Amino acid sequence: MIRSRCADCGKGEVRFQSLKDFETKVRGVPFTVPEATVGICDACNARFFSPQEITRWQQLFDAQQARMGRLLSAEEIESIRRDLNMPINSFAQLLGTTRQSVYNWERKDRKSPQLRLVDLLLRLIRESSASGTVDVLQFLSAQSGVELIVSNRTRECASLWRSRQRGSRRRWREPGEYDRAFTSSGQPIPLPSLRSY
Repeated sequence: MIRSRCADCGKGEVRFQSLKDFETKVRGVPFTVPEATVGICDACNARFFSPQEITRWQQLFDAQQARMGRLLSAEEIESIRRDLNMPINSFAQLLGTTRQSVYNWERKDRKSPQLRLVDLLLRLIRESSASGTVDVLQFLSAQSGVELIVSNRTRECASLWRSRQRGSRRRWREPGEYDRAFTSSGQPIPLPSLRSY
């Protein structure tokens, strides 16, 4: 394999090797590359990756995500937009992205799919337009495979917050009552805990 001087330590030689089941992250998501070509310095053990190799990993990752049904297809994205009766420009504005991005996601011959975060947003939009309201935390929990444990106190506070946001007629009797509703014995309410399963 190709050898070169280590850019980190300047002393060792980088030798590119083929490693099986190489664990990395692609777009922030853990991914195991079946066979990866990695440069390793023989002096400091620094690792180096060629741009072509990283591109190959992304393609493998995208193919795996599509096979597993974790990403919406181009047809499904177009269907979501059409069900909302929105042109590409308006749909892009709704998502906070560009018209070109939406166009690329809807192309049958697209080179790469949308990011997982965008995919989750698209699924939320689809679910919301189909059922009206969506419990976002439960939806994300189901999509990610992460069990969500929410205390009753957190639910009460969320309910108070929603009623306040909708312009509820409830008036807070004294300054700070609303803020105290979101604390328990002067302590902040713990955030929901997440547990992988």
